[in-house]
Amino acid sequence: MTIKNNSSKDTVKSSKDGDFPKLKILNHSEIYDLVTKFIQKVVLIKDVELTISNRTSFKISIPQLPFISLLIADIYLLPDLKTYTVNGQKISLIQSEVMMNILFFGNEQISSLELAQTFKTRFNKGWATEQFAQYSKSFIPLYSNNLTIKPALMGVSKQFEDTCSVDAYFELHPEIVE
Repeated sequence: MTIKNNSSKDTVKSSKDGDFPKLKILNHSEIYDLVTKFIQKVVLIKDVELTISNRTSFKISIPQLPFISLLIADIYLLPDLKTYTVNGQKISLIQSEVMMNILFFGNEQISSLELAQTFKTRFNKGWATEQFAQYSKSFIPLYSNNLTIKPALMGVSKQFEDTCSVDAYFELHPEIVE
């Protein structure tokens, strides 16, 4: 975890009785699930089954092509605090920026470039914000960088693979559960 200019602290002021509102913090698995749900809505391929895996699912086996691999590459703590007042209690929550590397593996039916461009186009539009708002209030899409066409990679089957990648950035903060 990297801290970006984080000079402020996470502070909470409690009421006299000491009760705090409950906070929900997403774990890695939940983050992967949210991004998978979004990709399943935006990357539609006719007559082709697309597998979306994350780093932990590779311990089982490498999926058939085409597939998309998700990897949380870094989490940056942001210096800005969001302050909420709930039941007279002032709560300041620290926000994080999540960088996720998304690898697209194509095949003869659909190229990795086509998969990556479809994701990038929809992710960088306001529509992505609306979609993620339906899933979680604490995980917000920000932007994605330019897609990178990877040089031909030699896969485990000793064949060259069609691969692209995109880094997508999200804002993550605890959600107050009332």
